[in-house]
Amino acid sequence: MGIDYETLRQGHQELLYCSVSGFGQYGPYKNKRAYDPIIQGMTGLMSITGDKNGPPAKVGIPITDLVAGLYAVISLQSAYVNRLNDGKGQYIDVALYDSMISLLTIVGMEYFATGKAPKRWGIDHMHRVPARAFETRDKQYIQVAATNEVMYPKFCRVIGLPELIDDPRFVTNKKRVENRAEIMPILEEKIRQKDRDEWFRLFEKANLPYGPILGLDEVFADENIRERGMFFTMEHPIENEIPQLGFPFKMSLTPPNARLRPPTLGEHNTEILVERLNYTMQELGKLKEESVI
Repeated sequence: MGIDYETLRQGHQELLYCSVSGFGQYGPYKNKRAYDPIIQGMTGLMSITGDKNGPPAKVGIPITDLVAGLYAVISLQSAYVNRLNDGKGQYIDVALYDSMISLLTIVGMEYFATGKAPKRWGIDHMHRVPARAFETRDKQYIQVAATNEVMYPKFCRVIGLPELIDDPRFVTNKKRVENRAEIMPILEEKIRQKDRDEWFRLFEKANLPYGPILGLDEVFADENIRERGMFFTMEHPIENEIPQLGFPFKMSLTPPNARLRPPTLGEHNTEILVERLNYTMQELGKLKEESVI
């Protein structure tokens, strides 16, 4: 189409050009088709996600697409800073595949160190105990993390099991990981003796790390969402107003804001083609007749 990097950089050496693809611009998979679940499977992500006794599971959002988009922005910003120094642009190759490989971090290092592929742990943590979700009496779940030398004894006292503090099987996190099969049934039985909100009050008073496992209806009813600006509405000519997700970063000097709502189909055809790209109204009309726009 004549809009590749080599064509466009002629006479524009400052050009920053980023390509985002499934597997990158070179390598044996460069022409392979890619979708988020395929990338999740091929990068090992699904092999470590899901119940330890169940099948592989994918992350519930298109995580590979989103992470690659973030890396595209980060790399463009980095290239822009470099251009400020030497005035030179460059070509950037971002792959969904590479992006997810870079996120393997702790499981990747475990594989390098042991030579063994990490397995799925579901709601458990592979290296920390107790750090997982527990079912409560009212069939809710509460996430608890109390693994260091300060939090673990406090956790045991709060739930009414002080005898576990100095039990030689569980006295350190390493011991608790080794004896996970012995301590977990004890903790599970105890947590099931109270409702979720009762545990909330106890853990809050003790200043222990805890949290619920919420559905999206509960998430967006949480006051912290609005306080942090992670949900807002915008006026819309058809829907009256539309809900939007907020910005995850807060900037003191240049706070982000949503000035433009999502456009309706073809709303800016005239502005883009006639006012910006110098099409005539006759050409615009022809494109409409031919159902191009």
